[in-house]
Amino acid sequence: MPTYLLHEKAAEAFNVRAVEISTAVSGSNPVSREQRAPLVGSAAHRPIAAELTSRDIISALRYTTRSDPVSGELVGVDFFAANGVIRVEGPIARKISALSRDVVARSELRDVCDAEFVQGALLDWLVGEDRDRQGSWSDALLAKVAASVASMTFRVPLAGVDIEAPFEIGPYRLNFFTSADIERMLLHAPEEVRERAKQKYQRTFQGRVCVEGDVTAVYSRATTAALNAAEDVVRALRFVHAAAFDIGVRCGLGVYGRVVQSGYEVAFVTDKGYRRASGSDWPHDGGELFIPQREIPLFLQGGLAAVMAYLAASSHSALQDEAWSALNIFCRGVELGPWRDRLINSLVSAETLMLANETEPVQRSLGQRMATLLGGSLEQKKKLVDDLKFAYAARSGFMHHGEDRYSHADRERLSNVLLACHEVVHFCLKTPTPTKQELIRKIDDALLE
Repeated sequence: MPTYLLHEKAAEAFNVRAVEISTAVSGSNPVSREQRAPLVGSAAHRPIAAELTSRDIISALRYTTRSDPVSGELVGVDFFAANGVIRVEGPIARKISALSRDVVARSELRDVCDAEFVQGALLDWLVGEDRDRQGSWSDALLAKVAASVASMTFRVPLAGVDIEAPFEIGPYRLNFFTSADIERMLLHAPEEVRERAKQKYQRTFQGRVCVEGDVTAVYSRATTAALNAAEDVVRALRFVHAAAFDIGVRCGLGVYGRVVQSGYEVAFVTDKGYRRASGSDWPHDGGELFIPQREIPLFLQGGLAAVMAYLAASSHSALQDEAWSALNIFCRGVELGPWRDRLINSLVSAETLMLANETEPVQRSLGQRMATLLGGSLEQKKKLVDDLKFAYAARSGFMHHGEDRYSHADRERLSNVLLACHEVVHFCLKTPTPTKQELIRKIDDALLE
């Protein structure tokens, strides 16, 4: 079993906060039996229902939580005790949430567990059993982490894409489920349900493209890591595909369940067998985007190599992190589909990287810097500046007057601007320049030469 540690001072501070929460919970007055609502349903028909306590029930709930339906933030906890229910809410509930978030922010733990896991471990400790057995809160948490962490290979199915052969994207792999994978999923299935399960898995998984990777974490953190990895890969595909500006219109390329519809589907393979996070039906059959092996070198040149390097690196420059955020903005326009959304998001992605502050004249500063950064002849630079002015006029016409009609020639000019914005993001993602301000200074110095 692996061992996990917290810095001594951090553990001490977390233990102090945990004890404060425990004291506040212990000092809360239970809700008496007379104040409870009348028994209803099955409970009302049990002669001894009023005498039942948590000790009389196998695997009884020791607490229940209440969360805000919008933010998901913890707003209350009901602890079940022999003399009633201890209801905790308000400041104490907020302290529980804050402690959970602060613990998981520690570098020692953030890669292997999440706030949901830490909060559950804290609540278990507060009911007393874990506290009596493990001592301090930090000891109880670290023991629970060590017992829950597992090494897994994840596969997150994608919607709307087919590939000719598996290939790497940074630390991940774009792969697909085969008949052999289906057989491995059935290794631990009971004989009486094997055939039915096989048919279901074949319909759901076989031939589906997926993002594959390895993770060592608790289950909830592993699920989040798998979905984030898949979204990064989908973002890379949207960014670099030769027809990137039309993907949003032509297909539903996305992480299944996260972009296309609600819910999610993640398949984990561990040394104990196969585990699946439940989701809903597939949005559609087959993929509309096919990636031939021969096109991968073009992907690499178009930005995939920069994305792969970013995903694989242990640290990044501030400029690269801003470029990754800008890439997300750029791809959001592709996801939305309509031409106006692609135009708006593309311009915003370039603005976030090429403007020093909010007081600068947007069109002039952006046009000059983009033209200098991307290079070319003097005529090409002038054309980019003119096309950019046209793009801003088109954006303003739509946003303020609802104008959304362009000729073929207009679309060509706007496409040039989108491609230029794409290249700005691409350049900043791969450049070693430490900050955006330093890059802008270098560009402005070049303008004065």
